Amino acid sequence: MNRESSATLVRRVSQLALKKPIVSVVLSLCLFLFSGYGAQFFRNTLDYHFFFSADNPQLAAFDRLQNEYSKTEAVFVAISPANNDVFSPSNLTMIEDFTRDAWTTPYSQRVDSLTNFQYTVATDDLLDTSDLFENSMTMDLSELDKRKQFSLSEPLLLNSLVANDGSVAGVRITMNMPGIDHEAETPEVVFYIRDLAKKYEAKYPGLKLYLTGQIVVDQAFPESTAADFNFVWPAFFLVMMLLLMFIYRSFSYMLVTMVTGVLSIGAGMGIIGWTHIKVNAAISAAPVMILTLAVADCIHILSSYTHELTLGKSKKDAMIESLRINFIAVLLTSLLTGLGFLTLHFNDSPPYRALGYIVAAGVGFAFLFSVTFLAPLVTLIPHRAPTRDGAGVERVSRAMGKLAAFIIRKDRSVFVAVTLIATGLCVSVGLNQINDDAVKYFGKNQTMRQHLEFVNTRITGIGTLNYSLNSGISQGITSPAYLRHVEEFSDWLKTQPGVLQVDTFVDVIKRINRTLHADDEAFYRIPNSKEEVSQYILLYELSLPAGMDVGNVVTIDKSASRVRVSMTDTSGPGHIGLDEKAKQWLRNNAPSSMWSEGASVPLMFSHISARSIDGMLWGLVGALVIMSGLLVFILRSLTLGLISLASNIVPVAMGFGVWGWVSGDVDLGITVTLGMAFGIVVDDTIHFLSKYQRARRELGYSTEHAITYAFKTVGVALLVTTIVLMAGFSMLGFSDMNITSNMAILTTVTIGCAFFIDFFFLPGLLLRLDKANNSSAKSVNVP
Repeated sequence: MNRESSATLVRRVSQLALKKPIVSVVLSLCLFLFSGYGAQFFRNTLDYHFFFSADNPQLAAFDRLQNEYSKTEAVFVAISPANNDVFSPSNLTMIEDFTRDAWTTPYSQRVDSLTNFQYTVATDDLLDTSDLFENSMTMDLSELDKRKQFSLSEPLLLNSLVANDGSVAGVRITMNMPGIDHEAETPEVVFYIRDLAKKYEAKYPGLKLYLTGQIVVDQAFPESTAADFNFVWPAFFLVMMLLLMFIYRSFSYMLVTMVTGVLSIGAGMGIIGWTHIKVNAAISAAPVMILTLAVADCIHILSSYTHELTLGKSKKDAMIESLRINFIAVLLTSLLTGLGFLTLHFNDSPPYRALGYIVAAGVGFAFLFSVTFLAPLVTLIPHRAPTRDGAGVERVSRAMGKLAAFIIRKDRSVFVAVTLIATGLCVSVGLNQINDDAVKYFGKNQTMRQHLEFVNTRITGIGTLNYSLNSGISQGITSPAYLRHVEEFSDWLKTQPGVLQVDTFVDVIKRINRTLHADDEAFYRIPNSKEEVSQYILLYELSLPAGMDVGNVVTIDKSASRVRVSMTDTSGPGHIGLDEKAKQWLRNNAPSSMWSEGASVPLMFSHISARSIDGMLWGLVGALVIMSGLLVFILRSLTLGLISLASNIVPVAMGFGVWGWVSGDVDLGITVTLGMAFGIVVDDTIHFLSKYQRARRELGYSTEHAITYAFKTVGVALLVTTIVLMAGFSMLGFSDMNITSNMAILTTVTIGCAFFIDFFFLPGLLLRLDKANNSSAKSVNVP
């Protein structure tokens, strides 16, 4: 696009928008209404499966586990009595009652607790099973103590359904939810259990119940997002309005800017809604992002408009000139910002892809409405034109000129200092590690986080891994050799750091063997023959009550059994590291039929950031290629295009370097920033270089004078937009969801780094790399 054609395009667009301003405003509102109508077609879901793409290997492994065994989706209730003794008769009776009531939970298919654990007793040659604690208030004290000692030594109970100090007991309610309507099923289950917990807490003073499990977490996500609307959104809008009032000194400017942002939000979300895309709480950040970026567009246009008014131009002429100066720059930044958000298409998590689509659409509408709605509307509404001498913007502009003079005068010192700082922070990127810890998705003050941490520290590990160990043949789990491999694997797992409890069917076989031999501890071992094992399994299954079968640990054809690992280490690296070691142990010590992939929801989340980063890196490579072409094409300079790329890449690297020092944990929310930041930081660079390019080519200025011109004409707007962008994203930092607040904090830091680089590093690059034609440039005082 040459200079004449771009000028013609801007002139035609300006004429269309400003010749009949009322028509332009009305058409913009009609477009908003049509697009926004589509917002009702979003398909919201509470299903955690939606966080994972269809080809996610960890999801596939988990689904196979769910199909082979009884579903592992459950609500775990930790019961903490006031006296810290779950074995007192009154507390055992309370747990018995709660266990019975838990069976009435919608969609429940099994309830396991300390009291209904199946206690085996041999009668003649038969096996009898009964609840471990039943009618505890009338139970003989010696029998009560005997069963207490059993509870604190039984592998399937200790650190699973009872704490090792007897202070906390657990109830696990396994669900078989239809999965037809998660938005109805999940709240139905969670609200029922919450009400049940409140009932018991009211009945027993001092009693505390803590709810965990993926179903509870699924419900907590939208609730936490809804909680943000009580503070984050009002605070965000208040900060935006106060900032704009301070910047513009005009209520009209502030109102028109905010309305333009709201129109962009509605149209951006609505147009994507027309696709009937599935979404979840992850898109809640989209309105804040769109509004913040829309405000930045408006500031550039209104800043130039205000400047032209101070020169005595009419409102229409001032707006035409403002559009002429800013149209291409705002268009380009909108394109590149949208491109940055569209790299989320390569994120492995579908809800964050949807977030990228929505914000990219919103950014596009923000550009459109800033030209077709804001520009004509401002020329229609009454407002006071600032005087040249009294305008605060002009005073700041003069200060920008002084800053430019200082940077040019101290060029070598400034450039070296900034290069050292940038290099140090870029190197610090290596301090980051991928760590998706689902517990830390929630803030420390959130009830969900507190419940998760209580359960993890007081009774059982909420980090989990599951392995389906296949014998290779039907009834193969009855082989003593197979069982010994399972036992050896279990024993090895118990020695690993962070592992609290290992649940295997071998423990059931060993307990039955001991029971049928008069509770002789010498027989707490795997039987010697396959026939014995088969007989024991048959006797045990026949003795079990309805709903307490072995389908949760053994497949129907008895070809495989499940090993469940409970971990206190909930971190992503902890899950991935143990899983890799476990798979290697199986390859080294077990038959090939028993080689298994680990499966669990925490493991799935542990891998999601790594998969997202891998996908987004390829997306970013493509985006950078497109971005390079656009910059070279629009700026008509290979040198400026490459300088712009450097100025966009370095701030992102610096931002991640700062994050390495602040936290170092890269989770799903942080991976979103990787693509998003590239789109956002281009705003400063493009506007600075477009003004610099205009001074060089249209006005014939030297490199030094062109830099000063850029500082004086766009420096104020860049400072203002940086403040607005940082203020907007920092409001998300107050979110109760760490996954959102971390993303916001890193984005805010990156925007600050972009401003720092564009003001103190970019001029140095221009002075060194764009010296062509300086000899023939004009020697002028920049106005």
